[in-house]
Amino acid sequence: MEDIKNIHSALDSYHLSSYDPNRTISSIGKCSIGKTSFLISTFKSKQPKYQKKHANICSSSIKILEYEDFDILDFTFLPPLENDYFSDVFLLSSAFSFSKTILYHITHYDMTQLDYKHKFAYKFYYSSWVCLKFNCKMPDIILVIRDPYFEGQDALTFKLYQNLVEDFIKDVNVMISGFIKNTVNFFDIFHTSQCREYFDQNYFFIGSYYVVYRKNNLVSFMNEYIELEKIDDVWHFEETGFYDLVNRIVLNLNETQQNLGIIDKILNKHMQGEKNELSNELQSLINEDIKAHMKMSLPTRLLNDSKYNIFLKYRKENDYPKIIRYSEMFKNAIKNLDSKLEKKINKILKENKIYKLWEEYQKCINDKFAKNIESFDLISNISLYFQYNMALSFTHIFSLKISNKASLSYMALEILIKAPNCQKAINENIENIYRHINLFRFFINFDDNEFKSILRILMPNNFNMIECISEIFSDIIDYTLKTDYICKDVLLKQRELFDQADNIINIRGFIEIFADYIINEDDKEHKIQLYIGKIQTVIEKLRKLHTFLLIEKNRHLIFCGKNIEIIQLCQTVTITHSEAFYKFAPTASYLFFGLLSTIVPHTIPGINIGLIIIGSFATLLSSFYSLNRKTITKKLTLAYKTNNDQIIDSFIIIRECPFGEIKNTKKIISSKGKKFEYIDLLTVDERSSFLNVVCFLVCVPKGESLMKIKRDLCLEFESKNKEYKLRKNAYNN
Repeated sequence: MEDIKNIHSALDSYHLSSYDPNRTISSIGKCSIGKTSFLISTFKSKQPKYQKKHANICSSSIKILEYEDFDILDFTFLPPLENDYFSDVFLLSSAFSFSKTILYHITHYDMTQLDYKHKFAYKFYYSSWVCLKFNCKMPDIILVIRDPYFEGQDALTFKLYQNLVEDFIKDVNVMISGFIKNTVNFFDIFHTSQCREYFDQNYFFIGSYYVVYRKNNLVSFMNEYIELEKIDDVWHFEETGFYDLVNRIVLNLNETQQNLGIIDKILNKHMQGEKNELSNELQSLINEDIKAHMKMSLPTRLLNDSKYNIFLKYRKENDYPKIIRYSEMFKNAIKNLDSKLEKKINKILKENKIYKLWEEYQKCINDKFAKNIESFDLISNISLYFQYNMALSFTHIFSLKISNKASLSYMALEILIKAPNCQKAINENIENIYRHINLFRFFINFDDNEFKSILRILMPNNFNMIECISEIFSDIIDYTLKTDYICKDVLLKQRELFDQADNIINIRGFIEIFADYIINEDDKEHKIQLYIGKIQTVIEKLRKLHTFLLIEKNRHLIFCGKNIEIIQLCQTVTITHSEAFYKFAPTASYLFFGLLSTIVPHTIPGINIGLIIIGSFATLLSSFYSLNRKTITKKLTLAYKTNNDQIIDSFIIIRECPFGEIKNTKKIISSKGKKFEYIDLLTVDERSSFLNVVCFLVCVPKGESLMKIKRDLCLEFESKNKEYKLRKNAYNN
């Protein structure tokens, strides 16, 4: 285990220093097959870095080869131990997660051995499972075949290796298919699902392969590496320098996705991409925060995911049936207890109280398994595995990321920023978060150091507040810039509405809800204060950018001043499903969701993160919070009546609704212009949402109209401008 600690420390040091996935290549294979010498020989045309940044990072299983344009992480599998797959899965998942390209070194002999194929398939399957939890896709895998047997300089050798690779891939994927079947069967204990489709990326595929021959140079006594090449229809062994391999890797590194930043997207849409000092400062602040989150210990998350995986700890032939049997016993034991506690849970959830239901579950489980002394370790590790998946569910449900806008946290932050004056709506959503957290507290001991430790590893990377605030402001900028403000008076009123909003107090309260899980260091209060200061700076700059864009976009508008009066009406309605939780055909246990989010956190379709799918260990909560498909509707009404001297000439409506459907909209000004009425119906099917409406009424004196006032002001301006020019010409003459 000491080796793993050293490897983790080395990877952590590299990750926190200058790690960049777009300039990192991974190489992995067993020891004593010449991996490092091959890499040095192959990349000899590339400039090594003169000043080594990672010279002090060392481990028996990792070497870092530094070049000016990229780094190569050269991983070596540890000496094999009986049934120790944890170490290799951690190494392989790290290699997959750190790079866009991986060179997998494998010997000809190993590719023909059934036992090796089975071990390879097992390690690959679980390593890809870990990798895909923290990455959107697998890297490009290039197979490097070492110590080849076929040495003929002809097309037959080429064909033999082509067949060898195809057979190896086919055999490995047949075995992976068996592992997937076992995983699906395990899922089905807790929730019958059609989740096999989510495992497509867990199969073994390669981008290309190269067969590496070695010969000794009798002059330099160094190894030289050659490959079989066809030149002018004749097959030869050539010292090519493996330029094709190098070019493929370099090209892959250079194909960096040009993801525009949030501010850049705004400017492209509304200012033809024209930047200024303010926009550059803003984008830089956002990018710094994103990079800070990216640097939060990826190696630790990879290590923990492997550490808690029950299938890596118990992989003997008779272990899987035991895991299935004890998991079913867990589920059945808890399911029997669920019905007894249903009424109690429904009552205390409404009252927003915390009830330590986990104590009763724990006693129930201990009683159920008291006689299974011989399997105590297995039962204990199954419980830890379920506990880890509980933490995964918590992290995903309460994550704050722009890739997860359906989460409870994102919606609460969105209302906080878009409807800052609607304290009732803000409070409702904060209370909704507390209720959901309390539901977790019913079933798990949050004071347990193990659980707390897991949350503090998983949660910080999934709580990107500055990026989310910027994304929400970009929505505000979008819909406010699309509005026809009629006159500059309305525009100034709109700008004033956002400038006066004080979000910081509510934002601080929002952060404090999750502070225990996102801030690991001592002096928590000081850390929060620093983070709040940074957020405040970003919000101030976003407001300045918003004001600048509003003015630039609406320079043509006329200011009417005292000739008119602008009346502002605001209203927000929310649907939080606070007394019930959404059905997921039927409500799944936290275990199912935790496992599923481990495999495909970026691609789960149609799952509302407001869905609470948890339980103690493996409990099924279908009897608690399942609902039949239910549609909820709320009515939003605005009304205004003028005084005797004014009439309502026109109105401007700005509304925001992230989810749901707005129906039966009515916008009515009475025939005499004295009354205004506005009605919206927000309809939401099985999820939380809100509707925020801001209405500006343009009121004018009786007998006037806005059009006439603007026309008169234009004529007055033209007259004064003409008079000014005449006086100027007279003065010049």
